[in-house]
Amino acid sequence: KVANIIDSSSQGDQIVIGSKVSVINHQSKNNHEYQLVEANEANPLVGKISSVSPVGAAILGRRLGDEVTVSTPAGEQVYTIDGIK
Repeated sequence: KVANIIDSSSQGDQIVIGSKVSVINHQSKNNHEYQLVEANEANPLVGKISSVSPVGAAILGRRLGDEVTVSTPAGEQVYTIDGIK
């Protein structure tokens, strides 16, 4: 087995697995908070989204203030990243 160790201090304000992220949906003006996790840890009911989900894949590697567009069954959703922990 191989483990990759990520030094979060070197990531700056970039979103990585484990980051807690706040985004604003442009259409609804609602703020959503997510934690980006591996697929086997995902639980959308408690705000844990997979890094391979549509939203997770769109925000992975992004930075504070970035705008992302996500294709969903309801149409395209645009989000702005407004917080990273």
